[in-house]
Amino acid sequence: MATLGGSYHGWVNDPTSAANLQLNDLIEYIAAFTMNYKIKHIEVSDLISQIDKYLDNTFYAVQQLRH
Repeated sequence: MATLGGSYHGWVNDPTSAANLQLNDLIEYIAAFTMNYKIKHIEVSDLISQIDKYLDNTFYAVQQLRH
């Protein structure tokens, strides 16, 4: 019973935690940079395709961690 009093009752993957907010900022930065790059460099479709896949995979992985 003594250990129950000192236990933590918060979310393990709290979307409002500092680490998750920093991760969201990083993903948003990469996405914004990619959009600007796409607009300026349409001819580099292979790189853009790889970045899109990376962002999709990263977003999916983060969502899986939060659930």
